[in-house]
Amino acid sequence: MANERTYIRFPAIDIEQNATIISALVRFTAYEDGSDSISVYCYFEDGDDTTAPIDKAELTLLPLTSGEVWNITEAWVAGETYDSPDVGDILQDIISKDDWSSGNAVTFIIDDEGETKYRKFYSYEYSSGEYKTELIVESTDVVRLSPPKILPASGTYEGTQIITITCTTSGSSIYYTIDGSTPDDGDTEYPIGGFYLPADITLKAIAYSNEPGYTTSTVRSNAYELNCDDSGITWDSSISAEVISLEPVLVAITDSLELGMPYTWSVEGTGFTLNSATTIGLTNTLNADGTGCGMATITVTGCDGSTVTGYVRCTTAGSWTEVINCECQWCNPTVIIGKYLSYEQLFCTDDPKWCNPVGCTPGPLHEYWASLCPNYPCPVPLKTIYKEWGC
Repeated sequence: MANERTYIRFPAIDIEQNATIISALVRFTAYEDGSDSISVYCYFEDGDDTTAPIDKAELTLLPLTSGEVWNITEAWVAGETYDSPDVGDILQDIISKDDWSSGNAVTFIIDDEGETKYRKFYSYEYSSGEYKTELIVESTDVVRLSPPKILPASGTYEGTQIITITCTTSGSSIYYTIDGSTPDDGDTEYPIGGFYLPADITLKAIAYSNEPGYTTSTVRSNAYELNCDDSGITWDSSISAEVISLEPVLVAITDSLELGMPYTWSVEGTGFTLNSATTIGLTNTLNADGTGCGMATITVTGCDGSTVTGYVRCTTAGSWTEVINCECQWCNPTVIIGKYLSYEQLFCTDDPKWCNPVGCTPGPLHEYWASLCPNYPCPVPLKTIYKEWGC
């Protein structure tokens, strides 16, 4: 191992496809004493039945798996054996390939990536006819599910892009995350037909099976960037229903940019569901079951994170309750159309600030109430009440 890429090919590996690798390492026999500390990288050739490269040029072009760093600090003694780091996860990926079968060959590759110091080892001793480098694998007959295949490849995409995830092991279920965390069977289950790329994500997927004799697959991961702009989305009150009972109703948004990007929909409230979590179109269907009550709050998120919110009242159960009470000129609440009902009512006050000290001559803010002056000691201001529909 010195200032170059080195390979050892192991023919006729007796491991069945998708067997579960518990551990795997390469055991080297030192050719001579060595004490210099070095760091090298351990890979396999990324193939399901490899052949030996014909020269160094071909060796440098071989596709590689993921790698493990091997920091060698222990002094080597000629004739003694020394083990590489555990490369079981890497070997697992190879034997889980579609065309792997027992008896295929693998090629282990060591790359010093510029290291100037070295250690020497035997690969084969011709005098005895023995291999001096061994691939030692501990495995079980429990079948590890094939790792999910994610398409398209990692990259940057524009416009509508559907993500598909497949597993060649029949009867398996696929679960995934989009925040870079490691998935398990408590995460989102992959929907048949795929899903639209919603935004910039790091997608990780894993396969599970409830059948005996299987264990979970290794994790697969892709990273995506989505070029988009959904800043033009608004709630479409001209199409969206204002009320719902037990029959589904249409809800909609508008998008002034009309880019055809995916929209993510969610709903909050008791007893409400939406037909689709993600759409390319501008409409969705809102449902209310027998427990439906109060207000459905629907949030639509564009691919760039822009959001818009709409409201639909359930008339099966609900009522108006006062939530904001404001006197004229004292506050200016933001009223969200569809969420609040507002109305104005009169109230009488003896507060001098509402009265004309000469008598009952209405001021500019209260001309509308001039006819009421004989009945009250001073002009009557407005009081605005906002009510919210709820359970």
